[in-house]
Amino acid sequence: MGERHSHGPQTFTYDCSGLGKGFDDCDAKAAAQCGKQGYDVVSRTGDSVNNEMKRTMVVSCRERDCLPIQCQLHEFALAMSRRSA
Repeated sequence: MGERHSHGPQTFTYDCSGLGKGFDDCDAKAAAQCGKQGYDVVSRTGDSVNNEMKRTMVVSCRERDCLPIQCQLHEFALAMSRRSA
């Protein structure tokens, strides 16, 4: 599973590097981790290092059955994390 960040909403980092892999692999990992509530992609990075593609994706799991104010706070925290990246 992904590496969990310690602050804010449930945010995870996935590594989907290597030959024959792609961001679809990261998407599958995020879907399994976050479940039916889904997730938002915070960032995707891809770099070629020594002829190997390094891919990383950061996602934020959506809140389950959140009340409107909780959903708004989650969206605000996600937007702020994107601004600081």
